[in-house]
Amino acid sequence: MNAASSVLGSVLAMVIAIHWGLNVTLACGAAAYLAAIALAPALRPNLGRP
Repeated sequence: MNAASSVLGSVLAMVIAIHWGLNVTLACGAAAYLAAIALAPALRPNLGRP
């Protein structure tokens, strides 16, 4: 899963950079990291804690 996401992410970054430029690409990357940080607690497995 991680390898597939890395490949798709790099291809998508190149497409975004070609069509809209580096600033938009960096903003999309930052938004993706912020979304991952926001969703991390919800995706963390519950290890028997109530």
